[in-house]
Amino acid sequence: MIKLKKVNKTFQDKLILNNVDLEIAKGTIVSIIGPSGAGKTTLLRCIKQLERIDQGLIVINDFDVTGQGGQLERAQILMKIGYVFQEFNLFPNKTIWENLELPLRLVSKTAKAEREFIITKQLEEFGILAKKNDYPSQLSGGQKQRVAIARALVMKPEVMLFDEPTSALDQDLKKQVLDLIRQLSETKNLTTIIVTHELQFAREISDAIVYLDKGTIIDQGSAKEVIG
Repeated sequence: MIKLKKVNKTFQDKLILNNVDLEIAKGTIVSIIGPSGAGKTTLLRCIKQLERIDQGLIVINDFDVTGQGGQLERAQILMKIGYVFQEFNLFPNKTIWENLELPLRLVSKTAKAEREFIITKQLEEFGILAKKNDYPSQLSGGQKQRVAIARALVMKPEVMLFDEPTSALDQDLKKQVLDLIRQLSETKNLTTIIVTHELQFAREISDAIVYLDKGTIIDQGSAKEVIG
């Protein structure tokens, strides 16, 4: 369970998130929609604690990750939140294998033999094992998307955050990403939060939809209730 209570965030005196109250049940897929500049990506970044909020609480599995106490528990919880960036944020000077290995080696301190097993299995599942020695510049947009998702999944997350996962993809690849996210949610019981501007994508994949505008939640509910 993820709970946001009266979350406020400002940048240079501009209010980006305004008293955001939100609850996301475990194992559900929630899409956050709204116009550009509404604060959608900032909301994701605050959940992952890539940005610190100014006021309010963010509670994950009954633990306040915005508080000052329990730093070890906080780190362990945040480690279980995967984040797939809109621009993928793959390291351009590292191979696909090295991109997946970095979080296992530096963050979770996983032993080499186990790293090799996890990475091989993940790349095989995503059909990109043959690309393991390639660099991101050698991949298509769809392949980069799969590598970015695979890199997040090697940490065995309980929550996945996707920032505009279909923005750079054609219609066929969008359908593949939709199917992949749905499959991951079902088979791994992931709690999934997706920022998207594509209403049809949100309608097809979401258990619930949140409409954000000027940092404020204007509406939330089922796809039929919010989008129609």
